[in-house]
Amino acid sequence: MPILSVGFHALLWVAIAIGITSLLAKRFAWRSIWVYAVIVAGVAEILVDLITGVYFLGSIVWIAVVIASLFPSVRVRLESLFGRTDV
Repeated sequence: MPILSVGFHALLWVAIAIGITSLLAKRFAWRSIWVYAVIVAGVAEILVDLITGVYFLGSIVWIAVVIASLFPSVRVRLESLFGRTDV
């Protein structure tokens, strides 16, 4: 049942991203760019884990996607993919 574990891991990080972004924005910020970055990273993690069968490799991909979202060019790409974001 590794997919359930990986899926739960991805959902947990989405919840954490929503919580941290909401605290920083002082309102419920589910449409922030950081939440979208975490969602993209979670999907990438699940795909890498399923394709390779090496479950720590997905975590490395997840960390790489979240770090990449700190760069403005990647944020612009995510915003164009998901539309306007709140935060």
